[in-house]
Amino acid sequence: VTNANLELNELDHRAELLHVREVVPGGLVPQADVVVANILVGQLVRPSMVGSLCTNLVPGGLLCLSGIRPEEVDSLKEAYGDWMEWDASMYAE
Repeated sequence: VTNANLELNELDHRAELLHVREVVPGGLVPQADVVVANILVGQLVRPSMVGSLCTNLVPGGLLCLSGIRPEEVDSLKEAYGDWMEWDASMYAE
């Protein structure tokens, strides 16, 4: 569905979609300006996942974690706190 939406909006040349199993720490060259992850929180807080997502972002890049319930936010802040700043204004239910 994501590929179809990118094509429909003529943005398929601006995005690269990868399965989480394809993402390894520091594996993207060049690094991404934006990383979007729609994965269950149990996977998102694993140290290996945190490292894989964060080391593939350019300095100052944006990490969008979607599908998060309000009660899960604190565990994400703890898991990602050493890697990036949390911008509460970007959080919305």
